[in-house]
Amino acid sequence: MAAHIWKKLKPTSWPFHCSELPRGSAVIGGAVRDCLLNKLRDKYDLDLVVPNNAIKLTRKLAKKIDGKCIVLDSKRDIARL
Repeated sequence: MAAHIWKKLKPTSWPFHCSELPRGSAVIGGAVRDCLLNKLRDKYDLDLVVPNNAIKLTRKLAKKIDGKCIVLDSKRDIARL
């Protein structure tokens, strides 16, 4: 099942390479749900959980893709790219 979802999420089309994510990272949220329900759209939100340094990683990825890092909760290390 996980391989099927991974294929549908097309990680090669993401604006960063999966190897840039720390070991233990996971794809979660609506995109996974939509894959399971066969309702994934061409454009989808990608929700990730990383084991540590989420804000630091988000800033790094934002810089790489000319995006913006929005810190949602600094105490809990939560950010949006």
